Amino acid sequence: MNKHNYFGAFTESFDRMREELKLSNEREAAANRSKQELVAELSHDIKTPVATIKATCEVMEIKYDDPDVKEKVAVIKSKADSVEHLVDNMFRATLDDLDELKVTPREESSLIIDGMLKDLRFYGTVEQVGKIPECLIMADKLRLEQVIDNIAGNSFKYAGTPLEVDYKLEKDNIRIILSDRGPGVPEDELSLITSKFYRGSAAAGSAKDGSGLGLYLASRFMEKMGGGLEVRNREGGGFTAEIIIRKV
Repeated sequence: MNKHNYFGAFTESFDRMREELKLSNEREAAANRSKQELVAELSHDIKTPVATIKATCEVMEIKYDDPDVKEKVAVIKSKADSVEHLVDNMFRATLDDLDELKVTPREESSLIIDGMLKDLRFYGTVEQVGKIPECLIMADKLRLEQVIDNIAGNSFKYAGTPLEVDYKLEKDNIRIILSDRGPGVPEDELSLITSKFYRGSAAAGSAKDGSGLGLYLASRFMEKMGGGLEVRNREGGGFTAEIIIRKV
């Protein structure tokens, strides 16, 4: 290229084409990743309101005896099942290639947790054992709500008992302790249930739907917020999940 002859000009043009192709490939990869992130976020965000719709339908089926109401509720529940199935398939396909979802922690009052727990009444009975310590926490409000919904939803689905909620205030963290009174999880599976796509023996052997992503995402979300998720079997029977939230 430095000799400025025919072959030099040809080599320079070829080198410029190589650089343009490289930049074009990088832009295409970035655009594809952005699309994957958008699809994955939307898919997962849709799952929470759909779960609430289904839980509300189940309450209405029990509460109302009117055949017309029951028929309409059955239609709503059926359509919610269809949406959940389609979203789950899309989410699984996207997450096979995408290992991360955006988490944006910011300063929040710990009292936002109270509203999230009140919304669990659509799933089942929630028994408050302690009181939420009032302080500032670092949390992504949407992701924290999804973490609580995932854990509570699993307990109501597989244990079928009331959910006990307690708190523990530490120097740097707040712990939300969620416990059910079900059979718990086999000890050899406890270290696996937060793994991607893993479904425990109780879930795999049941007719209940599930993707094996709930606790995996809950654990990843909490790590991204600077906290964590710990799971264990409860003394005397049951399953306990401790959500660790970092204080400001």
